[in-house]
Amino acid sequence: MSRGICLVIENDEDIAGLITLILTQEGFEVRAVRTRAAALRQAREPNLVLITLETILPDNDGLNIVRDLRDLTQTPLLMLTGRASTADQLNGLAAGAAIYLAKPFRLKDLRSAANELCPTRVDSTSVAPIRRNAGERPASKSASSRPVSGTLPFELRRMPVYAREPGKP
Repeated sequence: MSRGICLVIENDEDIAGLITLILTQEGFEVRAVRTRAAALRQAREPNLVLITLETILPDNDGLNIVRDLRDLTQTPLLMLTGRASTADQLNGLAAGAAIYLAKPFRLKDLRSAANELCPTRVDSTSVAPIRRNAGERPASKSASSRPVSGTLPFELRRMPVYAREPGKP
């Protein structure tokens, strides 16, 4: 069962293929586009649950596309871009990105970010509650279990603090 549709906006076919592979493994149905025009058409899709975005596109360069996407949808936006300066990250987050990952990014960071923005939904009617007896140790995680939500790098979690308090560690 699909976790929903993810729109991948990426100018490099190889990177788009890698992002598509990872997100498909995480249970998303992926639609990849290379241009701003195609992205804005696809962003009207009512079942979008996640958008990944490279801001450097053949027909657009900059944060204008973020603002355009925000005018169309409030779907969580994960920026995966070659622009890695602190100013770029702060501008991306201020424009409407939920998470900003600079290239080259680690695959586990992409997985974690996608899972954080789109937690796995569990139908509560089909799952029995877990109960423990007093004094019993919690069950250990099996080797095949995956976290629903990952941890982002410290610097990304602190980004809002950096923006409010420049110069403080």
